[in-house]
Amino acid sequence: MGIIYISLSLCVCSALISISCCSEILDTHKILQTLEAQQHAISQLTNQVLQLKGELQSQKRQMDETSERLRECSRNKRMLLENPYEGALKVGFTAKLSKHMLNLGNNQAILFDYIVTNIGHHYSPNTGVFTAPINATYYFSASILSHTNELLQTEIVKNGIREVMIYSYDNDHEQGSNSVVLQLNIGDEVWVRHLGMVGTKVYGNGWSTFSGFKISDD
Repeated sequence: MGIIYISLSLCVCSALISISCCSEILDTHKILQTLEAQQHAISQLTNQVLQLKGELQSQKRQMDETSERLRECSRNKRMLLENPYEGALKVGFTAKLSKHMLNLGNNQAILFDYIVTNIGHHYSPNTGVFTAPINATYYFSASILSHTNELLQTEIVKNGIREVMIYSYDNDHEQGSNSVVLQLNIGDEVWVRHLGMVGTKVYGNGWSTFSGFKISDD
């Protein structure tokens, strides 16, 4: 009887030890699972922090660029207030006749073909015509050199209507000149042309010139 009791006791103890060991194994497994889950969560949080950091840096760059644009606008506004014509459209040209023009026809345009200055490119050396880009007040001048013992009359015209005339004549070369201030609308045209049938030759080689520029906006 005693032997049986001892045997039963040993069996019970073995069972308890086995249960205890299994319990410890289960607890360790749960702890490992928890740690793995926490590591995964930490990794996700780290990625989110890095993403937020990148977004904040991008927003900072955008704010810096916006601030720079605002400062530039402020500088431009201040410049315009100090000089109201600083941002206005600039217009001006000077062209000269590179070769002699011979056998001029009645009212033939004089083609000042060599460009010295053409701010805005509103003068055409192909046609000899300046076209107004905006409504404004403009100044024009022309100097025309005639050949020896040759009478020559020319004129500055606006849209084909005479504004001022130029007379050139002498026993030697003679240079006539004139100028005019005109109020032009967009698309108005100004050029220099031969006046009637008086004379047939214009001296080139850079001696005859045509110039114009904008004085002020209307």
